[in-house]
Amino acid sequence: MNNRAVDTGYGWTKYTTGHMTRQDDKLNINVGAFQSLPFVTRASLDAPSMGKKVTTITVKVNGVTYQVSDNPGPIAPKSSTRVRGESYTQSDAYGICMCAAVKAMNVDSISHLVVGTPVSNFESAKRVLLERFGSGIKFDDKDIAIGTLHVIAQPVGGLVWHFLSSQRQSELNKRRRLLVDIGYGTLDWVVATGLTTNSERSDSAEFGVSKFIDFVAEEIKGGRSGIGEDIELYEEIDALLTRDVSFTYRGKKWSREFFSDAIERIAGEGVQRILASTGDIGLFDSVVLMGGGSRLYQSALHKIFHPIPVELVAESRFANVRGFQLIAEHQAHAPARRQP
Repeated sequence: MNNRAVDTGYGWTKYTTGHMTRQDDKLNINVGAFQSLPFVTRASLDAPSMGKKVTTITVKVNGVTYQVSDNPGPIAPKSSTRVRGESYTQSDAYGICMCAAVKAMNVDSISHLVVGTPVSNFESAKRVLLERFGSGIKFDDKDIAIGTLHVIAQPVGGLVWHFLSSQRQSELNKRRRLLVDIGYGTLDWVVATGLTTNSERSDSAEFGVSKFIDFVAEEIKGGRSGIGEDIELYEEIDALLTRDVSFTYRGKKWSREFFSDAIERIAGEGVQRILASTGDIGLFDSVVLMGGGSRLYQSALHKIFHPIPVELVAESRFANVRGFQLIAEHQAHAPARRQP
């Protein structure tokens, strides 16, 4: 029985490649990832291999052959750009990324597939996804059947993984928590008591990693902005902000410390968006922080929520998709509901 998970974000697409395993009382779920930036393939001009090549996945969708990669900058055309916004789940780019992720799983069918969406447009995105992929996914010359498609708000996956992977599932019961997920395009937050979520106090805002990237790009380019250009530059800025990897631009070496004040300011503005909808923060047992951009918000959350603990999920970039996989496997073993 194949049960799998996909988390197709604005920045990255993450997917599981196998079931949960347990070793020395630790849970493990193997995952793969590529940037959500598909582009049409052309004939390769690669020189003979003298080192590590860029890893790609090639997939044909509706008669057109595309590539995705974990490092598309060196091989993608300049016109490549990310699709962002509430219509993302309806876009061709989203569909191509879903197809590439399922192709990488190397399965003939999927019994339970769990996917995630941002919080703000959860209901509309869920309807779109069920309509597009509820019965199967087509690519190349294959039609991969899907038994049941489950759509989950992204931060819920991180919550499940955080507590189950650390053998703390008993702590989930009846405790109120704030889940904060820093994605590429959006800052998502969910108020949850145990696994019961409060949709009226949960939401999203465009304060994800791209908010910080846009600011830094404009600064180092002397006021010239444009998210759709200079793919490699934006990859460098992303690495600088999320992994503290310095780079050189126009002969000047840029490090994260140049932007420390701006990072705190933008993160503070994002946290204020959260506070506007959550209610009395004193009632929270903890804040659970996840997502590829989690370190951008860690300091601001600590300052505002202290002494409430801010728990950073281990390997937070993959927390959601691993949690989705646990949910998929749970659904596979859940008793079948009787039909009325």
